Amino acid sequence: MDVRLEKMRAAANFTRFRSSNSGGHYESYFVRANYDHRAFWIRYTIYQNEPGKGQKPAMGELWAIWFEKGKPPIAAKSEFPLTEVRYHNTHFALDFAGATMDAQHLRGSAGNCGNNTI
Repeated sequence: MDVRLEKMRAAANFTRFRSSNSGGHYESYFVRANYDHRAFWIRYTIYQNEPGKGQKPAMGELWAIWFEKGKPPIAAKSEFPLTEVRYHNTHFALDFAGATMDAQHLRGSAGNCGNNTI
């Protein structure tokens, strides 16, 4: 593959979020898999309200959702203050208090913030 194209592809996944002082922001990274009538979906999100708007604090969210035909989805969600969220602007890697995602691996678990069905 062309080296220039490979660098552009890699840069497309770099985190755009720069700091808690950067204004409103929403950025998500997904992994999903489907097989037969089942699927799972994992999402890492960095979220921050526009200054002066909304009450939700800036945070990282980790979702894990299991889907199976004929059954309600089952969800787990963990929320992390930005002080526990590590991200990089020069390579693709996320670490939400030990729950990690990079170009080759996912590791960790999502907890349960409230009801575990959607």
